[in-house]
Amino acid sequence: MVKQKISMKEIVIGELFDFPETNSKITKDFCNRNKGTIPVYASSRNEDSVLGYIPDNLKGVKYYVNCLSWNRNGSVGYVFIRNHKFATNEDHRAMIIKQKYENKLDKLYLKFEIERKLLFNGFSFLNKCGVAKIKSVFIEIPINENGDFDKKKQIELSSKYEKLKDLKVNLESMSDEISNVKVDFSEKIKSKEFFIKDLFEIKKGNAKYTRRYILNNSGKFPLYSSKTVNEGVIGLIDSFDYDGMYLTWTTDGIHAGTVFYRNNKFSMTTHCGALFLKENFKDKINLRYIQYLLSLYLKDYATGEGNKRVTVNIIEDIPVKIPVDSKDNLDIEKQKEISSKYEQLEKIKSHISEDFENIINPSISVI
Repeated sequence: MVKQKISMKEIVIGELFDFPETNSKITKDFCNRNKGTIPVYASSRNEDSVLGYIPDNLKGVKYYVNCLSWNRNGSVGYVFIRNHKFATNEDHRAMIIKQKYENKLDKLYLKFEIERKLLFNGFSFLNKCGVAKIKSVFIEIPINENGDFDKKKQIELSSKYEKLKDLKVNLESMSDEISNVKVDFSEKIKSKEFFIKDLFEIKKGNAKYTRRYILNNSGKFPLYSSKTVNEGVIGLIDSFDYDGMYLTWTTDGIHAGTVFYRNNKFSMTTHCGALFLKENFKDKINLRYIQYLLSLYLKDYATGEGNKRVTVNIIEDIPVKIPVDSKDNLDIEKQKEISSKYEQLEKIKSHISEDFENIINPSISVI
């Protein structure tokens, strides 16, 4: 059986939707001071995540009902169907199908197609998707032999997108499970226990490093923060505070406790900390070994809900087991051997993760 080709019309999003004004002053504090039952959406990727709930018909607040909405900031580009009354802050915007197209377009198809195109166009935290930008993005809509929008075909395609979405959810879950696999290669090896403060001098970053500082002092030296993408680099500046081999860790945020190996000139914000080997351990401790060991369980020590923290007070009392030889001397060769095994495991996990990313790419089309 020959597969029938679907006829598509390319049309700019601004032609199909109206974009009402938003509530630029709604904050978490505003929601807490005005509790109600109407959800306020912000910039989460999770469609059920809310900034808070406010009363209906608050003076000066703009409400929307039964329409699409998208993230212009935060998890940029994700699109949602809101079949209820709601409000947004400035990071999340509503888009309303123009009246002349109401009966010709399927919301679910539009949700998937617009989201696919926004993510394909590379909108992100650094490339926000405001009204002017989304209006100029082209999407494809099925048409019939007369050139009119084919709603039946849209519904058929949206069903395929739903199945693809379910498949992606399952694959993402599998990818997360593989990424979180932990193997302690040192578990059955003769070792001696130390606290981090026994082995390292511990430093926190400098509060002077702000976004304004980065803009005014741009250069070639990395500034590390609580980010985990791009090796934790938040910006490049014209000076450095440290030069050499160290470990750094993210002190707060959802990835608090992520550990990096550094061998360069760098500086840190207050959202990052560093471990400097004490002089008497420099030829006895392998930093890569400590990095992989801390990567196994440091995040488990994080405190707090949402904005987790691994402070200096926490990390300094973390115990680590260091391999020793038959004479109970610290065995750096055994540390190197174990760290090599961890490195190979991380490479395997990274390759698998990349394969999953290619499969679950949100810009994939079912057409």
